[in-house]
Amino acid sequence: MSLKLLIADDEYFIRQRIKRSYPGKTKSYFFAGEAENGQQVIDHLEKEPVDLLLLDIKMPQMNGIETARYIKEHFPSVHMLILSGYNDFRICAHRDPVRGKRISAEAGCRRRAGAGAV
Repeated sequence: MSLKLLIADDEYFIRQRIKRSYPGKTKSYFFAGEAENGQQVIDHLEKEPVDLLLLDIKMPQMNGIETARYIKEHFPSVHMLILSGYNDFRICAHRDPVRGKRISAEAGCRRRAGAGAV
């Protein structure tokens, strides 16, 4: 069985590099499409579900964390791998609303996307 793979990154050349990095001889996956932002990911999933989403964390309109949350709620069967070319994970840092305690960026990325999503 082949996995359907969707690549979401706002940079065209990054998407192309990811596609080229997968060996062409394998039959274990196929590219279902590409998206430049989170809204395009959602639009694609509404028309054609995928098995795996490679998701950039920093995109316009809807970032990777917001997109991952939406997908986890509305498309729970989609597996996600969140990518980032940045060393700055402050986008994920936040305060725990119950305890008022600061959550590190790394733990925040895991929590915000959902424990099963990352």
